[in-house]
Amino acid sequence: MLAEIEALRAAQVEVEHSQQLYAELFEMAPIGYVNLTSSGGIHSANNAAAVLLDGAAPLISGFSFLTYVDPADHTKFASHLARCRAAIPGVVSTELALKASAGGQRVVELISRPSILFGSRQVIFRTVLRDITEQRMTLQAEAALAVSQELLRLVLDNVREYAIFSMDLYRRVTSWNAGAERLLKYNEAEILGRSADIIFTGEDLEARLPDIEARTALADGRASADRWHLRKDGTRFWGSGATMPMHDAGQTVGFVKIFRDETEIREARHEVDLNRERLWQALQQAETAREEAETAGQAKDHFMAVLSHELRTPLTPILMTTHILGRRKDLPPSVHEAFEMIRRNVHLEARLVDDLLDITRIARGRIEIMPAPMDMHEAILQAVEISRPDIESKNQLLTLSLDAAGHRLHGDGARLQQVVWNLLKNASKFTPGDGSIRLRTSNAPGKLVVEVSDGGIGIEAEAIERIFDPFEQANKGIARRFGGLGLGLAISKAIVEAHGGLLCAQSPGPAQGATFTVELPLGGDNAPN
Repeated sequence: MLAEIEALRAAQVEVEHSQQLYAELFEMAPIGYVNLTSSGGIHSANNAAAVLLDGAAPLISGFSFLTYVDPADHTKFASHLARCRAAIPGVVSTELALKASAGGQRVVELISRPSILFGSRQVIFRTVLRDITEQRMTLQAEAALAVSQELLRLVLDNVREYAIFSMDLYRRVTSWNAGAERLLKYNEAEILGRSADIIFTGEDLEARLPDIEARTALADGRASADRWHLRKDGTRFWGSGATMPMHDAGQTVGFVKIFRDETEIREARHEVDLNRERLWQALQQAETAREEAETAGQAKDHFMAVLSHELRTPLTPILMTTHILGRRKDLPPSVHEAFEMIRRNVHLEARLVDDLLDITRIARGRIEIMPAPMDMHEAILQAVEISRPDIESKNQLLTLSLDAAGHRLHGDGARLQQVVWNLLKNASKFTPGDGSIRLRTSNAPGKLVVEVSDGGIGIEAEAIERIFDPFEQANKGIARRFGGLGLGLAISKAIVEAHGGLLCAQSPGPAQGATFTVELPLGGDNAPN
């Protein structure tokens, strides 16, 4: 009996020693161990598990394991417990994300095995916690790299406008995209492993440009590849791009070359440069021609001024002589009529000379305007008196309607009288005998409007603007039929515009008469009078 008691004590000591050894191994194990209750509570945990769960072993015991699980994986942990309860005595595993801590979020693999707790009938799940965060990150990185490599392959294979290929440090081709095959005519199978120098021209090879390009790429990180290149069939094209070094883990492992065919672009740029040069030459020629034209114009203007002066100088004594002789009572009527004819023609000649001088001044932008307060109706009446002999000689009817309530201006009375005289003279000239002419005035807001209408030959639509140009008439037939130099309207338009006004013409068409309208800004005292 005593021997049995001693054996029992020895066995108990052995069990206690085994339990102590298990406890020590449990605490010292580098892998996390957790004993979970069937409801998911933490019965016990070793130090490695406590560190992984971001706590201390004595403190985490008694807590629910869900305390440390990311909320997104709570359902996943509940499913793991259910499978553990159903798998007795099997092994169940799953992967869970733990709550993020100062060290970042961790991912662990739970490997659980149902067991009976020693000394009781309580079922626990002995669970190994294996940190697989780095493994998961590696797998994710490898997957992302695989996706990136596949995307890069797809991009390179579908970029057909660019030749893209890689080389090792000896410039042997290691990859070759579809664009390179299309552009250089080598397929991938025949070019891999061969020297990429074969795409350089003979003269560039003699100049050792492949070596220079590689050294520049290594030194500067990029080397220009803008030069002539050779295809497999020997034809040349202008390739534009760059060569760059490739690195792996900080070490240079080769080069990548990217370029495209810009032969047509280069030729187009060359053509643009040629056209730009031609344009520059044309502009220089145009500038020279303009300067020559200006010189010629200035010479012409000087000539016209001198000619006008020389023509006008002898007219003054003629007018004085005819005036003195016309006052003599002892001369017969026929002589007086002759003197009157001479006087009228001298006046016409003087008017022509004045017109030539005015055109010269207008061309120089120096038309003389001497503005002062004036009455436009008075200027109109004076112009009518000057025009009356021409109108009466053709038995024409002139109707005056001076209806403008405001007709005082700040302008050059003599010049504006000249405008009205020119318009009346043209109306009489182009209106047949026994025809009618009408002159009327009216007011528009801030303006005085003068209209001269006739029932004469009219104006073609395409000639409306042209008739205001110097030495221009509606057509050559009119010049031959009616004479004149075509200066009156050009001078009148310049005078009106110098006053800030507007002169325009309207006509329904040939043989339907014409209306010339002058608009002038009002000024001074314009109370109705």
